[in-house]
Amino acid sequence: MSGRKIIRVPIKGAIIIQALLYFLIVSFFLSEVYKKECTNYGSGTSSSLQFSIHSLEKDKTDRTRDFLQRAPGTLIRQTPQSNPGGNDSINIQIGGVVERAPSLIFLGKTIVNSSDLQRLLQSKNKNATIGTNTGSEDTIKTLSTPLFGVDLYFSKLDTSLAHTILGNYILVGLSSEQQAKFISKLSALSGISQKDLMTPQSGYTIDSGLVGIIIGIGLALTMLILGILVISYTLASIKEIGSLTLLGFGKAEVVKQIFSPFFRLSASLIPVMMGVSLFLYSFNLNILRYSLTAGVLNALLVLLILGISSMIVYAIKPLSALKGILPKKILYSFVIFLYLLSSMGLLAVSYALDGPLQQVAQNKKLLSAWSSVGEYETLKNVSPGENQSSIAGLSDQLDHEMYNWYQAIENHAGVYYIASQYYSKDILTNLQGASNQPVPSAPFTLMSVSPNYLSDHAINVPNQSIKKANQGIRVFLLPAHWSDQQVETAKKFLSENVLHELSGSSFENDFYKNKKIEWIKYDTTPKIFTWATQKEEPAFTTEAVLSVVTANNMTPFDAGNLRANVLTGPLKFKNKKVMTENTKYLSHYHLDDNDLSFIPVTKFVDGLQKKLTQTIFFFGSIIVFIMCIILLILVALSFIFSIVNERLIFVKQTLGFSGRMIYQNIIRFVLAMGLIELALAFFLKSTLGILLLLVLLILQLITIRVFTQMHTIQKIKGH
Repeated sequence: MSGRKIIRVPIKGAIIIQALLYFLIVSFFLSEVYKKECTNYGSGTSSSLQFSIHSLEKDKTDRTRDFLQRAPGTLIRQTPQSNPGGNDSINIQIGGVVERAPSLIFLGKTIVNSSDLQRLLQSKNKNATIGTNTGSEDTIKTLSTPLFGVDLYFSKLDTSLAHTILGNYILVGLSSEQQAKFISKLSALSGISQKDLMTPQSGYTIDSGLVGIIIGIGLALTMLILGILVISYTLASIKEIGSLTLLGFGKAEVVKQIFSPFFRLSASLIPVMMGVSLFLYSFNLNILRYSLTAGVLNALLVLLILGISSMIVYAIKPLSALKGILPKKILYSFVIFLYLLSSMGLLAVSYALDGPLQQVAQNKKLLSAWSSVGEYETLKNVSPGENQSSIAGLSDQLDHEMYNWYQAIENHAGVYYIASQYYSKDILTNLQGASNQPVPSAPFTLMSVSPNYLSDHAINVPNQSIKKANQGIRVFLLPAHWSDQQVETAKKFLSENVLHELSGSSFENDFYKNKKIEWIKYDTTPKIFTWATQKEEPAFTTEAVLSVVTANNMTPFDAGNLRANVLTGPLKFKNKKVMTENTKYLSHYHLDDNDLSFIPVTKFVDGLQKKLTQTIFFFGSIIVFIMCIILLILVALSFIFSIVNERLIFVKQTLGFSGRMIYQNIIRFVLAMGLIELALAFFLKSTLGILLLLVLLILQLITIRVFTQMHTIQKIKGH
């Protein structure tokens, strides 16, 4: 009885943990519902008009802004906000007439209504918000965020329009005729065709992260552990089952006697889960329905596991149970099922981990290849500041600010623009199929570099060409060893690409006006470092086309890249001293609110390495846990084999059979499954899976050997 009492505690603990995980699944589902309600606010009704302003001429900005501020209905615009220290948030900007504005409703509860929005627009504080943005001093009403939910705040559209007019809009509260009149007037004022106004820009998504995956994995592992514990509890109760049956109790009564406490516990957790849900989300019939469903699912899952275990009770005869003789087929089937499930889980997790592991290895190679530029400072972080719409891709205001700053410092020593793109064979093949224009056939790297970078890296370019680049002529350097045909194809291909980037440009520099391009050849020895980030790309090459980039010959794409805060972002400083000297006066270019931060290239790669290492640690912990479960299941399988074949094993041991011969069926099963799993790993090309499965196979064989040595004749006789 003591053994059974010990097992009861972890069984009850597993049931409670399983209920908690179901509750978290419900919470995660509700957070997704909440996010959907927020992102769809104002849309989906007959009185909703959606329109977009993609670009706007400067001379029409003021009158378009005035017209939007006097919108005859509720005008809504959304932008996502990235918060470096926490969850991303959604900013809903409100303007126009809000007396009949739509309410934001979540699970039947009104979060924000028209009265709240009237208070917001009537507030004298231009930065007033409903919900908290960066501080509470501007908040006129707080909003509670559900567990795992996205942060949300409402602000004045008039305040945002002062920074940018571009974006996706929703106008609510107008009839069809009024909507048509509004669009017609807006088109006339802005100079944008009605068709373009009604063509939406791409929206945005907010990633939910790994929360759902983690909860799902936790639930699956808890189910496995609960199944193993219940089977163990049933085996520990087998002789009591035999005694009760011989005393006249029916098997249904025996099952009820043994398993009912566990089911009652799962059932008692249903009102607890409902109570916790009401406490967290307030009273709502939908909340009750969701929490009730979670509680019932937990109870049904517990009932299913108990039901499977009860098959042992129904399958065994009373005398056999009293003697400890167990139903082989049922026990073997259940344990083998758990074994297969765990093994497939290990293979799936190891396959998912292959990518991060390869990336870590690639980062080590990058650190070695980039040793010469390790001290270079690269842009690590750009805070949204007052440029929320720019971060959301709805404005180019931040691009202009970065461009103006770079224009002022580009000739300073140690200030570099360096970006590269590798055109692989596959990329060129795809381009050939999608374009009627000539496309190079041989792979090459296109590098956009500043004159400073060229001179500091001993790449000789005629001074006259550098002068032309500063005057707004786009200068391309082609490898001297290229054939005339390669050169002509490259000219046509690169010309088309760079001129295409000028379409719709708001950067009216000299290149935008003259659209002139010059071509010269250069000596590619020694090989040029490409800043490659992928293992398929060459780190050093003689097949590089160099595009000399200056503020006067930049395209909008080049300028927009200045704020790219990734390892391959083009803005670089030679060292920390140069970076410090050139970031002293960011306020002159309205960048003081964006908190630009730079770090050395080596630390950037180290940071990526750390993040990937954390991912590997997370998945690695799961792998270790799954492997332990597999070994535990194998021990259970061996234990069941030793119990149900007790007499046969005793006889074989007496006759001198070795442990390997006695347990050869289990060994064969393990070897067969190991080979099948390895074949699957080879098919999936999972390097980690192959390695882990080989290690697991060895561990399993060791486990079987240790088990057979421990179960001597004396221990079996004393069982």
